[in-house]
Amino acid sequence: MNIPDRREVLSNMIGAEKFPILPYYNEWADATCIWKACLGEGEYPLKGGINESGSFMNMSNANLAWEALSQLDFWVDINLWSCPNNGTADYVFPCTHWLETNTGRFSQGAGGIFGAGQRCVEPIGDVVFDPTFVVCLHKSMGVPFNDRDPEYDEWLNLDYHDFIQAGGSVGYEEQEQRVLKDA
Repeated sequence: MNIPDRREVLSNMIGAEKFPILPYYNEWADATCIWKACLGEGEYPLKGGINESGSFMNMSNANLAWEALSQLDFWVDINLWSCPNNGTADYVFPCTHWLETNTGRFSQGAGGIFGAGQRCVEPIGDVVFDPTFVVCLHKSMGVPFNDRDPEYDEWLNLDYHDFIQAGGSVGYEEQEQRVLKDA
């Protein structure tokens, strides 16, 4: 996609009118614009969402965020931590910590640095590698996780019922390998 095309395709994202450069970097949004959309203000209302490993406590106004998240019709929190946004969620799913996962990852914060992780402790409890959760969510909705290669269907091999967390035999390492093949 060419840079001028990004503006055309993503110009309807929340906050793009106020911050015209946002569509060129479509992975992030302005937190205050998101909270206001949850409250029915802005370009269009937000009615639900999924948070993956983060907290609203460091994003704009925490009181506004709590009020906004509390108004959503449906909210899922996939998180490493027990934090305040767990309290606004309809469902909370614990995910593996970086110390429990063999994977490469983006660092948090503005650095955008890649890190290589090697499991040094076994996962505790019923946690799921968060990319595995996302792949299974796509599957449950009938939406392909990998849309780059329509012939590739390895993501269909993931079934949460087979996972060790659900009493099956597919361990954490195999779950990670199956997901990372799709990435």
